[in-house]
Formats: sequence, structure tokens, C-alpha cells
Amino acid sequence: MRLLLVAGRFPERSETFIYRKAMGLAARGHDVTMLVREIGDWSLYPAPRPSTLHVEQLPADDSLRIPSRAWSAATGLVRGLVRSASTLPTLWAKSHDARTFLRHVAFANRAPDVLHAEFLDVAMMYPLAAEVAGAPLVVSCRGSDINMLALRPAPERERAVAMLQRADAVHCVSEEIARAVGALVGGRERVWVNRPAVDTGAIVPRSTPRTPGPVRLLATGRLDWKKGFEHLLVALAQVARRGIAFHAQILGDGELRSALRYTIEDLGLRDHVELAGAVPSTDVLARMQQADVFVLSSVAEGISNAVLEAMASGLPIVTTRAGGMHEAISDGVEGLVVPVRDVDALAAAIARVATDESLRRRLGDGARRRAVAEFSLERQLDLFDDIYRSVRRVHPSRGTMDVA
Repeated sequence: MRLLLVAGRFPERSETFIYRKAMGLAARGHDVTMLVREIGDWSLYPAPRPSTLHVEQLPADDSLRIPSRAWSAATGLVRGLVRSASTLPTLWAKSHDARTFLRHVAFANRAPDVLHAEFLDVAMMYPLAAEVAGAPLVVSCRGSDINMLALRPAPERERAVAMLQRADAVHCVSEEIARAVGALVGGRERVWVNRPAVDTGAIVPRSTPRTPGPVRLLATGRLDWKKGFEHLLVALAQVARRGIAFHAQILGDGELRSALRYTIEDLGLRDHVELAGAVPSTDVLARMQQADVFVLSSVAEGISNAVLEAMASGLPIVTTRAGGMHEAISDGVEGLVVPVRDVDALAAAIARVATDESLRRRLGDGARRRAVAEFSLERQLDLFDDIYRSVRRVHPSRGTMDVA
């Protein structure tokens, strides 16, 4: 199949799930084109790129007084004119303004088998993309886009719901999100659950023997409010007051870095907690091999890819019940699950696994087994194939906007 995947930035350090999906589909022989607003840093992912994976930058549609953005817009418009001059009058008629027209030029006359907007916000940014491209539309809902929808201004909520209703299929990363989407669109007929995945075959269970010393805790994620790192630090302060020896690493960067550094100092955690900054994905996996426990303190989540990597590495998990996390972790089987924002419960769970090596071993073994059984990349790619085939059956001959 010819697949057109649309995202914001690719490849992106914090979106390894998009990278794995695109690489996996291309390796299966699909002709995959990533259309992105910004091309990322390929040095983050040194693996050879399949010849069937192409990456193109969408023309800039903002800040056009900046020379580089103006050049991007101009070259994108020229490419659109060369490829699809006959369709542009129709696109202009459907566009509300010049910016809408410019945003959609890159989609004209492509006629892929499927167009997949990898995020709801991306789909809302390019509402005419599937029609312009002449393709059935799949939209992904990955967590906060649905969980936080009620807090957005009414016009944005209405546009989001309209986009979901227009989609030929909606991909949700958890059953919880699928239920919410079903309520918004009036049913589950076009709503699919395809949970995140990791390459479990490439992640070996950690074999590092436990060494004497503090228990090693690991957390990772963008340093923003959704990851709940402030709650984690308060919980760790409680653990420290119990006299439990531990060392915690927090991997990631973001706007809360300075605030979290202050909180570490304020809570007397300087000797216990390290803000390690952003690290390559291979380094994250290496650090998982050295850790004893993985902790997720999120207040908003779909299903955390980092948790799945930790499970595949054989780490016991302590997680909040945010989003669909309870769909990946059964309390007492692969890890311990606590309520969102319940600092006392989070501290108690961390203390429990930190002081019980046999519990850590049992939970870690269970985590590895479940990761292999339910969250493999091959399983996820199989289901994406099913989704794409289903929308092609519904629209087997969907036309383009060509009016010539």
C-alpha cells in the first residue's frame, strides 16, 4: 500500500513510537511517505532507512517574514504547482484563506491508499488533507488530545469532534480513549484500539546482577506537568525519610527543568535524585539494564511507550492509573498501580518494591512476559495493516480533486 503519514516533527526524540511504526511498515514493503512540518535529527536513529520510507517537509505557513520560512513556503508552492496544477483552483475555492491553501498544497493529487494523521491536532491543522489527497482518512488519538479535550475552547472542541466524525477510522492507543471517542462520535463502529508497541525482540531482559547499594529507580519523559514529576519528587522525599537507600534518575528535558531542580534542592533530595537530561533512545535502554525499578508518575497518559520498554527489559513497574496504564499493568502482576496524584500511595508503592527484592524479581518477570505477549511491534503492525485494509474496502476507489 501507499501510505501517507502526517506528523509534526520527524524523527523526534520523544516520539520513538512514530519512528518504529514508519520503519516497520516500510520494512514490510509498504511505500511510506512521512509528511511533516519539521524534519528532525536523524542522528538520533542511526539504523539504515528502508528505501520505501520517504520524508518530505510540508511548506511553511507561518512566520513568513523569516527568510527560511518564506523559502519553504515558496518551494512548497512550486512543487504543488508542478505536481497538481489542475487541482489547485478547486483547492483555492475550498480554502478559507491563503494560509489554508498553502497548508494543503502538498497533499494535492497524491492519491495514496491511506492518509493517516498521527495526532488529532495534526488532523485539525490539515482538515482538507484527505479530500485533497484523494484518500481515506485515519486519525490517531494518543492521550491528552482526548483526555484534555473538555478544557479546550468550545470552537476547538467542535472542530476536534467534527474531525473525528469525518475520519474513516479512528485509532486509539487504549480502550479508555476508545470509549471516550465513541461517546463523542456516537458509537464505536469506526473506532479501533491498537495499543503502543516496542520491538520486544530487540530488547533483551536485563541480566545485570543486583549489586549492593541503593536501589536504582528510573523515570523518563518530557519535563512537563503531564508527567507528574513534582508528585514523584514529593513521594521520593517520603521514601528518603523512611531511611530507604535509593538513587533515582529522571531522563528527559523540558520547560519544568529549572522548577524540578529547585524542588530537588528544597526537598533535600540532592544526594538521591539526578536530572540526567535528554538522552538517545539507545542510552535509555542501556540505563534500563542498570535500573531496579521503573516509575511512571503521570497525571495524563495514553499508554506509556517508556513503560513498555521497561517491561520488555524485565523491570518491575510502579505507575499511576493515568489514561490506559491499567490496561498495560495489572496491580501486583507486572507492577504496582496507584491513583493519579496520590503522593502517599506512590511513596508506599516505591518503598514496597525498593525493600523487597523477591517482589521486584517476580514483577519484572511478569512485565517481560506481558510485553512479549501483548505489546510486540509485529502485533501492532499487523493491526495497522488491518485498519488500513478496512478503510480501503470502504473507499476502494475514492477519487482525487482533479477537475481537469
